[in-house]
Amino acid sequence: MPGPKHLARGAHRSGRERLLIGVGVLLTVVLVASASVLGYLNFRFGQITRFDVAIDVPPASGAPRNYLLVGSDSRAGLDEDDPANAGFFDDEGTVTANGPRRTDTIMLLRVWPDTGEAALLSFPRDLWLPIADDGENNRINVAFTRGREVLMETIRENFDIPIHHYVEIDFVGFLGLVEAVGGIPLYFETPVRDTESGLSVPSAGCVVLDGRQSLAFARARHLEYRDSDSGRWRTDPSGDLGRISRQQAFIRRAIAKAVSQGLSDPRTLNDLVDVAIDYVGLDPTLSARDILSLGRRFAEFDADSLRTYSIPAEPFRTAG
Repeated sequence: MPGPKHLARGAHRSGRERLLIGVGVLLTVVLVASASVLGYLNFRFGQITRFDVAIDVPPASGAPRNYLLVGSDSRAGLDEDDPANAGFFDDEGTVTANGPRRTDTIMLLRVWPDTGEAALLSFPRDLWLPIADDGENNRINVAFTRGREVLMETIRENFDIPIHHYVEIDFVGFLGLVEAVGGIPLYFETPVRDTESGLSVPSAGCVVLDGRQSLAFARARHLEYRDSDSGRWRTDPSGDLGRISRQQAFIRRAIAKAVSQGLSDPRTLNDLVDVAIDYVGLDPTLSARDILSLGRRFAEFDADSLRTYSIPAEPFRTAG
């Protein structure tokens, strides 16, 4: 009777055979689960806004890629009385809810997937340079006001940097992403404030910034700090360049928090994608597979190893 003999032989497989079978079953389960996660993320990513922008031809697999990251001042979805509306004015000095799009944040993130390295380059929003559409000198922020393509081409023409992907996030999206990872912890040596952005840190020490205080911190360019000797409030004179340093410090801590939450954890990704669907825009080619792959490669990324740079700049006062 061949059936029982076959079953009997199976009951006495060697340890190595059982191990191989176990590994095979486990691998099958992992592959099916990964396919399910990827399929779900593909579905969710299909709901994210896509901007019709021309990106440079992606490099070979494993080669470094450049991601242009832009923070838009769009407040769609915010109540008019929301504190996050503070500090944005038009030329007449009044708050504008539906004026032209502007940006406080223009950054270029370069990642090396094979080595797990990353570097961040920040552009001051008032950087004075030729704008791509007319060749006239103006603030780089004006390039974004004239269109995403104009901003991208301005960076290409002035710095000879290819842009392989584009990511844009607005006010509400920034708030939501911070809330999705449970706030961002930062250490303050002294109390700080910015009455224009709404930042208020009344005590020194480690503070977990919620979404609104994180936004106020990232936008602060009229920062004041309390002098530990006199107790008086002093003005930080660094302006936009100081804000860049603070944004880069914030990003380091945000990366560290996201890594601690699990960059490749489907639940964390789902929470982040929930926000992204409504408040983040991407170029046409950035896929769920790309994001999931990055998350896995950088799942144990040391945020302190992120190299940060800013454009060398000199003070210059325009006729305006």
